[in-house]
Parts: sequence; C-alpha cells; structure tokens
Amino acid sequence: MIIIDQIFTHGSGGTGDDTVPPGITGLDWCHLVSTTSLVELTAFLTLNLLTIGQPITNVRTPLLGSEQTYAGLDATMRAAAITAGASPNRIPYVRSNGFDAPASGPPYWEP
Repeated sequence: MIIIDQIFTHGSGGTGDDTVPPGITGLDWCHLVSTTSLVELTAFLTLNLLTIGQPITNVRTPLLGSEQTYAGLDATMRAAAITAGASPNRIPYVRSNGFDAPASGPPYWEP
C-alpha cells in the first residue's frame, strides 16, 4: 500500500528532518512511502511519473543517508499522488508504517 502524510512546513536549517529531499524546492512538502517495499514505491512513482512528476531517482533511502525510505512531494505532487491511489494519513502513521521504519523508538526521516 502507498501512503502519504500531510504537507508540513519544515525548518530552514537543512539538517535532520528539515533536510529538503531531492526534487523539492521550498520548505512545504510531505512524505510518500510504501508499507510493502522499495519496489512498490518505485513502481508507483514510475507508473505515475507524468502526473506526479517525481522520478524514482529522487527517492531517499538509508543507503543515501535517510533513516527510512521515502519520496518527498510538494503540494501539487501530493494531490496527484492521492488521485493516483496513495492513501492520505497523518504523519505519525506514515512514519511508523513504512516498510523499513525503525523497529524501536520514534522513527525519523533524516539523521
């Protein structure tokens, strides 16, 4: 299942959870995750590239330094993702239900 949280205005520090993900300009964005796998997330983005506009090359993963796998989306991309089938949820639910969410403690997106 593909889930998405609400748009959040992040701080301008550019570190930790305020790290602006690739493909995003500005401080207002949200997280798109898969509850199943990286394959599901990248397939969703690939199939909906023309409507969402976020390529799979912009997916953040632990191998690239994030705490869990996600794609950052701005408000326009978020609306397109929901139209394409992403299920909107609150931030804590999305953070804790991604397929690679940390098992203990509150999960964070970026160290």
